[in-house]
Amino acid sequence: MPGSRKDQKQKLTLGLSRDVIERSKAAGINISSITEQLLKAITYEPSDGNTYDDVARAYTALFSAMSDILHKYRTFVEVSRFYSPDTNSEHIIILDQYDRLQEIGHEYSRLDVTVEEGVRYFHDPSRILENLLLVLIREAEHNKKRITELRFALRFVKLLSEEDNEKEDRKNVDANPSAKTFANEHDRK
Repeated sequence: MPGSRKDQKQKLTLGLSRDVIERSKAAGINISSITEQLLKAITYEPSDGNTYDDVARAYTALFSAMSDILHKYRTFVEVSRFYSPDTNSEHIIILDQYDRLQEIGHEYSRLDVTVEEGVRYFHDPSRILENLLLVLIREAEHNKKRITELRFALRFVKLLSEEDNEKEDRKNVDANPSAKTFANEHDRK
């Protein structure tokens, strides 16, 4: 029922840096819309759970919602970064546009990390959301730049094509004297 207490929006405060917010706005990214979309997608009833498996289910829901957004930009986002004394290296786990977790950046990289394996290493949700916004900003800015360059290239090619057509028309007029007479008469009118 519209206007009911259930449909009324409430204010939610997320801890995002001012720079991220300003850059998101400049890139045309609606933070409120994306956040609401993510929250709707991850809403589930965990029956007040507090176990490791409950946390894994919450991350799974978040990542599933994020992958839809990542797919629109054909990109990925860092969801974990930690140092392992076992391998003496830094480990980075990314979420890709296909809802897959991948460990990247060292010789022990894997393409099949599970949420259950990564739970204890994942960033806090606010950091993941900030990383997501930074990735979207980067991709939006990059896409805008490419679109501008492509539009310029298209205009340039069209100008070249028009110039070639004009040269071809002049060549045809020079080769056909009757066409030249017609063209001269047409130009005078």
